[in-house]
Amino acid sequence: MFIIYPITIEGLMESWGRVFGETPDRAQFELWALMADGNLQFVSDAIVSTAKRDFSTGRKMSLDARLRFASGVIKIKSARRVKNDANRAAAQEELRKVRAVVVPPDRRPCKYCDAQSEAYSNTCPDHVDYQFKGRGNQ
Repeated sequence: MFIIYPITIEGLMESWGRVFGETPDRAQFELWALMADGNLQFVSDAIVSTAKRDFSTGRKMSLDARLRFASGVIKIKSARRVKNDANRAAAQEELRKVRAVVVPPDRRPCKYCDAQSEAYSNTCPDHVDYQFKGRGNQ
C-alpha cells in the first residue's frame, strides 16, 4: 500500500538535498514553480532528470550545471504542455465541427438510387433486402 503525499516546495528541497547533497535557496524552487505554472510535478520530474544526467556523467556536474539543466527540463515540459493544450483544444473544436455535420444513417441519401430511408430501391446494392436470402424463401 502506497501513501501519496502532495508535492510541496519543502519536499522538493528535501529530495534535491538527498540526491545531490547541496540544496539551492528556496527562491530557486519558487522560481521553478512559477516557470511550471504551479505544477510541482514538473519540478519533481526535473529533479529526477537532473539526477539521471548527473549520475550518467559520473557525478561531475556542478551545482550551477544542475540548476541550469533542471531549469531547461522545466522549460521544455512547460512549453510541451502549452503546445499539447493548444493541439487538444484544436482537435476538440474540429471534432465538434465534424459532429455537427454528421447525418444519421437513416437520413442519408442513397448514393445509387437517391432514395431516403424506407423508400430504397430493391436494385440498389446497399439496400437490397438480404433478410431471407439463403433460406429458400425468395
